[in-house]
Amino acid sequence: MDAEEDRAGELRRYWRAVLACFVAAVFGWGFGFSGAACMVLVNAALRWLGPGRLLAAGTVLLGVGAALFSRSEHAWQLFGAAAIMAFGWAGCTMTAIPTALAMYFARQRGLAISLALNDASAAGFTVGPALLVLSQSIGVGNAVPVIATVLLAIILPLIWYGLREPPQPAFPPRGSDSTLLTDWRISATWHFWSIALPFALALSAQVGLLVHLVSLLLPHLGADGAAIGLAVTSIAAISGRLALAAVIDRLPQRLASAASFTTQAGAVFF
Repeated sequence: MDAEEDRAGELRRYWRAVLACFVAAVFGWGFGFSGAACMVLVNAALRWLGPGRLLAAGTVLLGVGAALFSRSEHAWQLFGAAAIMAFGWAGCTMTAIPTALAMYFARQRGLAISLALNDASAAGFTVGPALLVLSQSIGVGNAVPVIATVLLAIILPLIWYGLREPPQPAFPPRGSDSTLLTDWRISATWHFWSIALPFALALSAQVGLLVHLVSLLLPHLGADGAAIGLAVTSIAAISGRLALAAVIDRLPQRLASAASFTTQAGAVFF
């Protein structure tokens, strides 16, 4: 089997893992963006629980936290619900998904992660508009639990189906103390920060735009128009990500990332 056949076979074999990660993170980006501090715990949790259990726990915690947040009446309730959401979001989004897929994919890792991370954009034209429209009729406190319950009923079986234990785990045995030491050594290197810091800044800018997009559009376009605007933005993001996914494994990773960040910054500026 040559390299090209091996590359294609990997995606055919593990497409269920990509699907499971995709639907889990649609839920994650649909209900929240907090949880950055909790991401440092994801790698250890993934080794301990495995990818399926981690993503399932993350989606459940996020759904429960979002429902509690939407019904909070006091500040302490808001902070408590936000803390639950933070742990849930970290367990089913940006850090958890690429790390989980790395256990399944070697040659097509970039493609698999790109396809799965279309979740943020898909949430923009599914969960986001649905929450916005349904909140207008039954209120936020009722809309969030209803949508969260429906999505969990769909997502949890897909996680179970797609993210079983990898046939050849890429990590050391669960609970190994040496893995934590390795994580700290990696985080102390310049190579790590030269990748982590630019991506952190770029993600912060993307999140900031999406968080404020509805509030910017709502006074001018109304609820329906804001939902359409959010959907169009998300569809455009998916189109660009799919185009890049087709070639990302053949491109210089740093140059491709820099070019992507530059085009995003230019679009926001204009």
